[in-house]
Amino acid sequence: MKVLMAVQDYPPDFVGGVERTVEALCESLVGFGHDVMVFAGSGDRPREKTVERCNRSGVNIIRVKRSSTYTNPVDVHDPDVELEFDALVSRFSPDVLHVHHWFQTSSDLVWLAARRGIPAVVSLHDQWATCPLFFRMPEPEGAFCREPAGEEACLPCLSRHRPMEAVELQHSFRMRAASVASELELARAILVSSASHARHLAHLGAWPLTLAERVRIRPIGAADLPALPEPSVTGDLVVAHWGNLSSLKGTDILVKALSRAATGRQWTARILGGTSDPSFQGSLRDAAGDAVSLDLRPAYRVADLPRELEGVHLAAFPSLAEETHSIVLDEALQLGLPVIVSDRGALPERIGGRGVVVPAGDVQALAAALDSMADAGVRARHRAASPGPVARPRDYAEAVLEVYADAVREGAPVDHLGRDLARVRLAHRNARLGEIAAYLVQVDAERRRLEQTLAERSVADAARDETSCENGATLDGSSERELE
Repeated sequence: MKVLMAVQDYPPDFVGGVERTVEALCESLVGFGHDVMVFAGSGDRPREKTVERCNRSGVNIIRVKRSSTYTNPVDVHDPDVELEFDALVSRFSPDVLHVHHWFQTSSDLVWLAARRGIPAVVSLHDQWATCPLFFRMPEPEGAFCREPAGEEACLPCLSRHRPMEAVELQHSFRMRAASVASELELARAILVSSASHARHLAHLGAWPLTLAERVRIRPIGAADLPALPEPSVTGDLVVAHWGNLSSLKGTDILVKALSRAATGRQWTARILGGTSDPSFQGSLRDAAGDAVSLDLRPAYRVADLPRELEGVHLAAFPSLAEETHSIVLDEALQLGLPVIVSDRGALPERIGGRGVVVPAGDVQALAAALDSMADAGVRARHRAASPGPVARPRDYAEAVLEVYADAVREGAPVDHLGRDLARVRLAHRNARLGEIAAYLVQVDAERRRLEQTLAERSVADAARDETSCENGATLDGSSERELE
């Protein structure tokens, strides 16, 4: 089968949960003998659009870096990117398209494939389909927004966090919503990784009830790791936390909780991973002070995790985000570690009996959980308990192949006609350009009026000066005759 993947980015340029999931899926499919092509976006913004081609582990990748002149953070439609994508669909002629994300690519990928007779499957890995802010958290350490998507709830928030002129913001929001709705309606299946994520997306208005039957829960598999031997019960205890390090993921909350825990000095926090904020690790050291033993390690290779986490007694992921799955939790469960997680998103339903759940952001509750886990007997009970289902990359690839086969049998939708949202966008652009042209005409007319007024005043002033000179006026307004 020929499979075309579309995703916001792809390793090694950026390695997040979505990118790792897609990479593992692609490599598994190639291992099964399928022909896989990736169409990836990028966070890089060169002055001019660039297209890069490479092969990574048997997967052909086309990476499009959008021009830095592209500035709309709400409606991601990009005609230049869509031209590249449409040309790739024509050349590669896939049996099926799998869209993992539109961010950093463009908004109408399923529609473009449908025009060429290619059926599509869509995965919703996060909340982006319902909110341009991705995590639905306007404030990094604030509450998860549970308001269904709509202009009344969303526009005031977006005006603060994605500021633009009011008419443009409203139009961008409407076009974004129309694009997402169209893409999901044209997709033959909508994949989500957990029941929790499916419930949240349905509540938030990601799809209408008419599309509910197309939703498929397929737990993703991005890791395949062996269980670690149980560490010694003597000596210091080690709690591990890894991934993309940030306040959103609760990294600093773990350090604060250790500083408050009664058993805090018995623990060492082994923290692995990269961060987009160069000062973040410094802030962790400041928060730890002399009270918490920190073992900070850089970004890691997944294959090296068993070695990096040797001697670890516990994993902790006190995320503030409404986690849709959590690959790092997959890794912890496969490694056989007991875990502490927050109550956000899919985390509670996925750990089974393998650990405990604490309220997100509650430092004292996390400290109490760490004190409990300092007991070897408590850890042993959780370690022996069964977690929720944990898929491996091969399991996920096999499950997704079945969905692809169904989509190919069903074929591309024929109701894509009349869904050309690019025409709607173009009509809006033309209307706004017409408004701008009319405004410029007004400005030019006002300029000419002012120039005419200034010219008339200049003539009047010159005439007055000439008259004054004829009457013999001096600079102080007196006449020469008076001076005599």
